Amino acid sequence: MAILRLVVRASAVGGAVMAASSAWGAIPPYTLAGSMPAAGLSAFDVLPDGRIIATSGRDVLVESAPGSGLMAPAGRLPAGAVSAFGASFIRVSPSGSRIAIGDNNSPGQQFVHVIETSSLAAGVDSPLVSVPAPNFDAAWSGDASLFVSGSVNFSTPAQVTRIDLGATPGATVVISGVGDGSGGVAIRGSTLFTGVGFDSAGVTTGIIRSFDLGTLASASGAADFGSGAFVADVLSASPLDFDGAGNLLVGGGDFLGAVPDAGYVAVIDLVTGDRLELSPAGGAFYGVRYNAARSEILVSDPFGASPAIYRYVVPAPSAAAVLVSLGLLAWRRRRA
Repeated sequence: MAILRLVVRASAVGGAVMAASSAWGAIPPYTLAGSMPAAGLSAFDVLPDGRIIATSGRDVLVESAPGSGLMAPAGRLPAGAVSAFGASFIRVSPSGSRIAIGDNNSPGQQFVHVIETSSLAAGVDSPLVSVPAPNFDAAWSGDASLFVSGSVNFSTPAQVTRIDLGATPGATVVISGVGDGSGGVAIRGSTLFTGVGFDSAGVTTGIIRSFDLGTLASASGAADFGSGAFVADVLSASPLDFDGAGNLLVGGGDFLGAVPDAGYVAVIDLVTGDRLELSPAGGAFYGVRYNAARSEILVSDPFGASPAIYRYVVPAPSAAAVLVSLGLLAWRRRRA
C-alpha cells in the first residue's frame, strides 16, 4: 500500500542537499510489482547489472538474473568472519569490483571486511581485507573509500568512520556524537547523509543530517553530528539510500518516541518535503535499497512471518493513455 503524504516546509532542507529532478516533476508513482522470498538473508545490496547480492551466514548469494528472485551461492566468507546473527551490511562499490561486509560482532571484535568481487567462487573462502571499525551500515564514495556508521557500544555515542583502501588500509572517525545508536549512511554527489538509529530518551531517533565530504576530508578531527545540516526526522533513519531522481529513501522504525513512527519506507523529495510511504506487508520495520539498473525500489521485510523483498516500480503509461496523448497531439496539429 502506498500513501502520499505532503509535508509542508517553507524551503529546501539545506544548502548541502541537492534538488531532486524527476521527469514526473514529483516523486514517481512507485507501485508494488512483485516480491521474492528472503528467509535466511541477513543483508542485501544490488550489483551494477541489477542482480541482488546477499549474505546468508557465511555464504554470499547472487541472483541468477536481474529480477529472477532466484538466489544461489556465489562465494563464501572464512569461518568466524561474521557474527552468529549474520552480517550487518553488504555494500557493492560503484564499479562492482569490491564488496564490503560488516561483521556485526561484539565490541572490541568489530571488523569491516572487503572482498574483491573477482575472488568470489561458490564454496570457496574469499581472501579478506579486514579493517577494525564498529559497523551497522555503509556507503561507498568511489571504489577505494567507504563510510561506515556504527556504535562501539550503547554507552558511547555512535560514529561514522571512513575506511581508506590504499596500500595500507586505515580507518578514521569523521563524525561523532550520533545519538546512542547508529542509523544509516548514504552518499549522493559530494554530500554524506547519516542519522540517529537509536536514542534511549526517544527524542532524536530518526534525525538525519548531511555533511560535505570535502569538509570532512579536510577537517583536523571528527565533526560533531549536531553540526550537520538538518534533513529530516523519519523512522530510525536506517537504512538510507537515494532513488534515481534524487529522492531520499529511509527505512527502519522508531518505537520509543511519544508518537511511534514505524510500518513503512519513506520516499522523500528533499526540495518540497513531499513523501511517499511504501508499506507492502503490514510489517513494522523495513529495509530499503535502490536498484538503479532496473529503476526499482527494493523494500525488505526481514522480521515478518514470511521474510521477503518487495519490488516497487514506476508503471509504464497504459496503452489507453498513449492513445489519448497521440490523439491530443493530432488535434493540436490540426488546430494549428
